[in-house]
Amino acid sequence: MQDNTVKNLTSNPLLDPKGNDSGSLLFVLSIVAYLATIALMFSLSMNRISASWNTSLKNTATVQILVDNPRLRETQVGITLKSFKENYPNSEVTVVGKKKSLDMLKPWLGDSVLPDDLPIPALISVKFAKEDNKDLAYLTSDLKAEGVIIEIDDHTRWSEQVKRSATALKVGSSALLILIFSVAMFITNYATKSALLAQKKIINILLQVGAKNIFITKLFIKQACIRGLVSGFYGVSLGCVTMILISTERVKEILIIAPPSFHWPDLVYLLTFIIGFSINCSISAGLTSTNILSKKYRRK
Repeated sequence: MQDNTVKNLTSNPLLDPKGNDSGSLLFVLSIVAYLATIALMFSLSMNRISASWNTSLKNTATVQILVDNPRLRETQVGITLKSFKENYPNSEVTVVGKKKSLDMLKPWLGDSVLPDDLPIPALISVKFAKEDNKDLAYLTSDLKAEGVIIEIDDHTRWSEQVKRSATALKVGSSALLILIFSVAMFITNYATKSALLAQKKIINILLQVGAKNIFITKLFIKQACIRGLVSGFYGVSLGCVTMILISTERVKEILIIAPPSFHWPDLVYLLTFIIGFSINCSISAGLTSTNILSKKYRRK
């Protein structure tokens, strides 16, 4: 008899989907999901940028020729270039033109016109082949004996700085994601408490006809799960649109660093995020409703 009564009571939704300010709650959770999506996409983009930079720096070096006399510039560049090609026959050794060298100074000097007699160090770019020995120490002394002073940067220090920066950004993004998920749990916790208070009469009737706390808890878990899926979808969709918009060339010209960008493989992470966001809301609703029901509606 009690089971049939409970079944009749639950044939229609007990928790009004349009009640308890559900529209406002859905909006707030969607904003939370949107912020979490931006943080996640930022973390993924930083991983890609870091990997790209380290790949481009790996097995490369820049040779700077310190030329005191501009008239000897071409001669010293020729000597250095010949030495590198002889010692690294399989590697790609190229001279960096003066125009490109000047372009490399623009981030520091701006677009101002530089004098033609400005002493710009001659640069040689080296991309090592796997089969060549990458030991560069002995070349410095050999070239010095020929009157050529060089400084070699194997990009190791820069590569390590890139790795450390990328790690710091990933840690920061992860901490931000944890914070945002905590906010989502707090919001769901508050919404569940409000719903329990608003549905107090229905809950009392259910308990009187034999419904157990676990049955009522499942109702709130289901409601929170659906709310989490919907708000997660809205937030992720808006986040993807934002990523696509800020990936345009015009926006890239304004920003100092490369902006987070959207790549189709990111969909796997985004779908996982939506599911995780829904589970997060469900767990929060389940724990809150179980705790309140066990305290306020404990059978005597």
